[in-house]
Amino acid sequence: MKSRLRYLLPILLFCFGLSLTASAAVVVEEAGQGSALETAGLRPGDRLLAWSRPPAPPANPGEGQGEIRTVFDWLWVTREQAPRGTVRLSGERDGAAILFEVPKGLWETRVRPEMAAESLRSMKKDGSGSRRAAGPDRVAVSRGR
Repeated sequence: MKSRLRYLLPILLFCFGLSLTASAAVVVEEAGQGSALETAGLRPGDRLLAWSRPPAPPANPGEGQGEIRTVFDWLWVTREQAPRGTVRLSGERDGAAILFEVPKGLWETRVRPEMAAESLRSMKKDGSGSRRAAGPDRVAVSRGR
């Protein structure tokens, strides 16, 4: 038992540390031209914090809501909630609260995790449009599509 704990403890501490430093939002990099998100008014730099969806009977008799803390949360909303009907996204633009009413339709966009300014400055765009860390020992950040 002690030997297992010896291996599990660093992993748990690492995961706990990541959860403490995880971003609280995703940031829009690009809203696809002609997409439902562009129609709703999303722009690069908008921070997305939460979502809600009104009931859409008979298939979705109850409303839904949740936070958008990670790119994975965003992907889940785009795959699971967007096809069900209008989704309200709450967020911030230039420090002010903003609400978007996104109609059912194509959700073509690129988002990224919220990052500290110094981390963001250390990133550079490569030819594919992805952002990659400047140093050779850093990992790539996915496009978030």
